[in-house]
Amino acid sequence: MKLPHYLIHAPRIAALFGHDGVTVMCWTFVRRREVSEQFRRHEYRHVVQWVVLTLLGFAQMAVLALLGWASWWQLPMGVLLFPICYFLSFIPNGYHGSWFERDADRYAARIHDT
Repeated sequence: MKLPHYLIHAPRIAALFGHDGVTVMCWTFVRRREVSEQFRRHEYRHVVQWVVLTLLGFAQMAVLALLGWASWWQLPMGVLLFPICYFLSFIPNGYHGSWFERDADRYAARIHDT
């Protein structure tokens, strides 16, 4: 299943973190109008990471609500699981050592027939 991925030309947003692009859920805010296919695949991998961890976050919050340890109103907090894990992954080795960045780099380097 192919997930939606939208590239939005927004140089100021992309420049906030000093990179060529910033992915938030299914939107990638890019600095340049034209991007390479490898860049597109790298950022698409971040979309997949967002979706997987968001679903896990929702499941986690649902279990907590079923156990009575959280309110069902807190279910949307599951969206926060990816950004929390993403920034925590910088701690051991910095940005380039992040598990999420290395995974996205490996995915982008693969040859795709699509």
